[in-house]
Amino acid sequence: MEDIVNQYNYKSALQKMMKICSTQEKCKHDIYTKLLNWKVAEDIIEKIIEKLVSENFIDESRYSKAFVNDKFKFNKWGKTKIRFELRNKHISEADIENGLEIISEDEYFKTATELLKAKLKSIKNNTTYEIKSKLIRYGYSRGFEQDLLYKIADSILK
Repeated sequence: MEDIVNQYNYKSALQKMMKICSTQEKCKHDIYTKLLNWKVAEDIIEKIIEKLVSENFIDESRYSKAFVNDKFKFNKWGKTKIRFELRNKHISEADIENGLEIISEDEYFKTATELLKAKLKSIKNNTTYEIKSKLIRYGYSRGFEQDLLYKIADSILK
């Protein structure tokens, strides 16, 4: 009887995951978490993930590139924050670095500059030192590297 229940869980959960993966990129960690929330047994989760990977519904390299693209373009995240989030999703370092390569240095610098210029407009009545500190902290919280932020802050405040 339990095999029948597990088989039903496997088939229905696999179909739901295939549908989800066909509409948006997912990584193994996302699938694992979602299936755990649905109270699917661990051994069934592993089988489902294997099946999704073998049928190319899950590709962590493809996921990494899509994640980097979306978080950089839409959320204006820096490489540090993107890298941190991908590591939290157990993506391999090779896939992370491969994904981060899609960000051009010019575009990266331009985005960081635009963010700091926008932040500068909201900072009121402070010394140059305080303004620079706030700009750098803001950029750092968005995941941009400290040396880049110092360069941009110095050029903006001149």
